[in-house]
Amino acid sequence: MAKTKGNKGPYSMWELAGYLKSFRGRLAGGFILLMAANALAITIPWILKDAIEGLRKGSSPDLLLWPALAIAAAAVFQAVVRIASRHMFLGVSRGVEYDIRTELFRRLQSLSPSFFQKTTTGDIMSRATNDLNAVRMVLGPGVTHGLNSIIIYLFVVSAMAAISLQLTFFAVILFPLWLLGMRRFFRSLNEISRRSQETLGDISTKIHENLSGMMVVKLFVQEDHERRAFGKLNDAYLDLTARHAKLRAFIFALMTALGGVGALVILYLGGRWVIAGDITLGAFVAFNSYLAMLLWPTLALGWILGKGVLGAVELDLEAKARRPDGGGRAVPAGSRRDRGPGPAVRL
Repeated sequence: MAKTKGNKGPYSMWELAGYLKSFRGRLAGGFILLMAANALAITIPWILKDAIEGLRKGSSPDLLLWPALAIAAAAVFQAVVRIASRHMFLGVSRGVEYDIRTELFRRLQSLSPSFFQKTTTGDIMSRATNDLNAVRMVLGPGVTHGLNSIIIYLFVVSAMAAISLQLTFFAVILFPLWLLGMRRFFRSLNEISRRSQETLGDISTKIHENLSGMMVVKLFVQEDHERRAFGKLNDAYLDLTARHAKLRAFIFALMTALGGVGALVILYLGGRWVIAGDITLGAFVAFNSYLAMLLWPTLALGWILGKGVLGAVELDLEAKARRPDGGGRAVPAGSRRDRGPGPAVRL
């Protein structure tokens, strides 16, 4: 959607963070539970490491019962705690979505009729549905996966460094390169996402116009023309969504392939060091387990980049509403009546 004079542009994460103030307790609880879940997760490879080393030292196989029970208990507690943490974070995103939607509706009710004459119904519906859903995805799964990725990187890399600092260097050096290489792809993904949302708004507008003006269409015998126009919009939307799906699939496939290359490098170097006696077999098994734990957070960071740019939506109708030619009342920017209870929704 074209920007108007005085428009501040897309929502930034700092502006969206203003809606999180009333959910500080749930966010703190979710963060603590997320820390506990990841702490339990990193204990499992370490227990496995001690069990393998115990077998190599000639311990009785019966002693494997306790490590097995410990791994099972850690896995069960980790699942329970992680579900509880996600419940808290996702609940916050739903609450923020509700607050923004309420403020959006309140703002729409305050606008003059001339504003709605200049703004299509499909555009308003697209902002109130798809764009707000993107905001919810950023503040819900986006925040959850982002914090989870940071915590896992801190915990797992520290555990890997405790096993072998050199092997850790060769393992993690590829991850920043992955993210840097993905930036170009996510720029294209962002552009396709925006065009797809705009096309969906055009489709909603076309449906509304045809339903409300059905008698006019029939009177002038424009059924075939409107049907062809609607088909062109649907074909354009189908093409954009297909391109989006193909590009996203390519990105995740490429990141998975690069993860396999990194695993081969670690297998080669680590295997040589195990044969040379520089690290134990149990330590090498634990190291590979930790390396596998880093794959999903890296993929999640890529997903967050895609959702982040999609979630930075342009709810920019407020800039139009403030202008005399936009049809809204001239309300001073930043005033209490203009902003409402929270950060202003740019309508």
